[in-house]
Amino acid sequence: MNSSSRIKIVNEDAAEFLESYPANTVDVIFTSPDPIRTNLTLYKIIEVLGIQAKRVLKPTGSMWVHMEDAFNDKGSLMRWPAKFTMEMVYEYDWIMRAERIWHLKVGDMQYFNEGKHVDNNRLILDHAYLYHFTKSRHEYYNTFADFQGQPCSIFTESRTKIPGTEEYDPGFSAELVKQTFLMSCPDDATILDPFCGWGTTGVVAMLMKDKNYKFVGIDIDEERLKIAQERLNKIV
Repeated sequence: MNSSSRIKIVNEDAAEFLESYPANTVDVIFTSPDPIRTNLTLYKIIEVLGIQAKRVLKPTGSMWVHMEDAFNDKGSLMRWPAKFTMEMVYEYDWIMRAERIWHLKVGDMQYFNEGKHVDNNRLILDHAYLYHFTKSRHEYYNTFADFQGQPCSIFTESRTKIPGTEEYDPGFSAELVKQTFLMSCPDDATILDPFCGWGTTGVVAMLMKDKNYKFVGIDIDEERLKIAQERLNKIV
């Protein structure tokens, strides 16, 4: 199967698309559902991932959700990650197998502050979370043959700039996504990102050519999907 036939990009609301997607057919879900970018409430995101994502995921599958926090107008943390995980575990009965902290070095704060000056009356928000959810306690998981030792719960990597420019590469850490696939994604797997944005999940999946992954990316933002398609076209 050639690379182009292994990619499906969909400009649609994730909840509506997944309602008709075949059940128990996806091996891994990797997504970054930022409430600000997606223009969805946190509880709408929880509903999509709590119900529809669980329905389409195989019994042996894994779902990885990248989530960061944000400050409200009062200067208080919104506590999105905490609310999200509590709902997923206690309301939707997901098993949360791991919590990974992505630590960004202080020099890379364009990631979470969009290049704005950081308030000097609070700690710098220099981390995000990656949560590993499954339907069951003991299902597909790599024995770490592809790693030098078992990966730990803290991941540190700087964001990279586009070569020859001062612009930061869109999306998030490709290495973090790759490690996730090596841990929980078998060969010939179907990978789904229901809030795919700039398409980093799909880019990493297609670059791992020996794995023969298939990728389905969904996003309601047409402009971001154009960027995602351009990035994928450069690979295939």
